[in-house]
Amino acid sequence: MKRNKLSAPLQRRMIAVIGLFLLPLLTSCAGLNNTPALPVVISPQIDTELTEETQVPAMPLPFTYRASLFWNADLLLALGQCNRDKASIREQDDRRKELYEQRPERGGAGATP
Repeated sequence: MKRNKLSAPLQRRMIAVIGLFLLPLLTSCAGLNNTPALPVVISPQIDTELTEETQVPAMPLPFTYRASLFWNADLLLALGQCNRDKASIREQDDRRKELYEQRPERGGAGATP
């Protein structure tokens, strides 16, 4: 079986067309700066029971001296619970900071920004 040979001008045109279309595909990404993806930091959530509203004891009626003493004691207990909740939130925040500050810099140990 005989192969049909293309004429020389047609071969040159086909090579030129192939070169024109393939060359941009081969070099299209050559000049781009590769920008690394930014890391997404997912912070752990604070416990919901620590952020719930603290129940304020109702003022007793009739408001006698004795009732005010018990009411003040209840108010101090509620204030103590608020302070414990705040301390727990601070501890969780300190642990979160400690955890995320130990991460290596982007690009390795010797990378300069």
